[in-house]
Amino acid sequence: MWLAVVSAGLLFGGNAIADDSLQGGWALTSITNAEGVVDEEPLPGVVVFTATHYSIMYTVGDKPRALLGEIPEGESATDAQLVEAYDSLIANSGRYDIEDGNIITRAYVAKNPDYMAGWPDNAQSYGYSVDGDTLVLTTDQGPGGGGSRTFRRVENLEPPETSD
Repeated sequence: MWLAVVSAGLLFGGNAIADDSLQGGWALTSITNAEGVVDEEPLPGVVVFTATHYSIMYTVGDKPRALLGEIPEGESATDAQLVEAYDSLIANSGRYDIEDGNIITRAYVAKNPDYMAGWPDNAQSYGYSVDGDTLVLTTDQGPGGGGSRTFRRVENLEPPETSD
């Protein structure tokens, strides 16, 4: 019994120094790339922080995700259609720590199995700041050398707007 409790603590615990202002749900409002170009109408994205755990999901690209429901009845999605639909989403969840003013995430589960396979050594570091209901995450990693994402605190998410 004791071993199970210790194992669960190692897996789901963490050394996070809770930042109460960080906890909650956050919806993506803008993206600034490494060159300083701001996109104020990004595709949907959400991050959620508890005292010790996080979940992050956001859409990548410059157009809405491909819908598999548009495939004619009786036909199956092609490999290319599946890749287009699923490659446009980043998703991972796990625990986080706050170290030297940065959020260090470690994904326990991720859409990308290679990223997930690195547990618990798959650390991703983000600078962060919280000002009221605004959260900014910054990184020097990723396409183009990084940038930042700005989020607003949300209580209830509204469906993303779609273009007809």
